Amino acid sequence: MVHRPREPSPVRQHLLSRPVSQLFARRSPSCLSPARCLQRRQYERELKKLEEKTARRIEEAIQKNIEEKFDLEEVILEIERRIAEGVKKLFDDVEVQLEKEKQDALNKTRRKELISYHHYDTCMISKIKKSQCPHLEQARKVREWLDKMLEENSRRVEEAQRREALELQQKDEEW
Repeated sequence: MVHRPREPSPVRQHLLSRPVSQLFARRSPSCLSPARCLQRRQYERELKKLEEKTARRIEEAIQKNIEEKFDLEEVILEIERRIAEGVKKLFDDVEVQLEKEKQDALNKTRRKELISYHHYDTCMISKIKKSQCPHLEQARKVREWLDKMLEENSRRVEEAQRREALELQQKDEEW
């Protein structure tokens, strides 16, 4: 058998909807005996205390709900802050790694260029020595031309590095 709460009768509903002070307002105090009057006052005081206690509990429950929602919002904000920090750190780490890889590739390219220039210089010098060529002036010009090419390539590499540094700086300023 399922227990259902009993709905108040219309009379009881009427009584429950009225404030405590009006519960006994219909009866004239003169018609009550002093003992009955005392009981009525005590009953009214108890009802008033009960109302105050209920109001206080409702207020505390509302305050507790507000605090719980506030705590939840703080937790959500903390989580969002940590996610933002993690994303920023991830981007920073990726940027550092890309810069490192770029620098490694640039250094590798430089080494290859230096090796090829050194090889070319060595070949040219050995050809000059083997042929005992009277045209040493031509060999000197070739050497100067190679030195200029090396300087030009070094200058290009430095410019590329400067551009890269400027781009990184601009990206950092955008963050």
